[in-house]
Amino acid sequence: MKKFLLVALLFNVMLVSAQTVTRKVGLAKGQQLEQQSRIKVLMTQEAMGQSMEIKMDGDITNVVEVKDAAANSFEVANTLKKVLMNMNAMGQDMTFDSDKKEDMDGQMGQAFKGKIGVAREFTVDKEG
Repeated sequence: MKKFLLVALLFNVMLVSAQTVTRKVGLAKGQQLEQQSRIKVLMTQEAMGQSMEIKMDGDITNVVEVKDAAANSFEVANTLKKVLMNMNAMGQDMTFDSDKKEDMDGQMGQAFKGKIGVAREFTVDKEG
């Protein structure tokens, strides 16, 4: 019985140590990555006995470029490339495409002006 418990304990220790995850980021100078995020929102708001449903689907595309790769960190530039959104709220359908000039000149486009196509630089250490 003692041998069985010892073997079971060792097996559990091996399982726990096998699940240890080390975080390391490996990037090369000049490397470019495209990141696409898909967002789907279904929200219901209630006020004074009435409910309102809001639906939103969105696609956001970013380009990440490695500017420099040092021994313990990376200099990275993240650029918002494109935003697509489809929304329905209070019976109104609204769409936004950052590639369309008329959308960028509209009310929603004002929120994205100065952000699309502008690189934001930051530093990432080797652990992310």
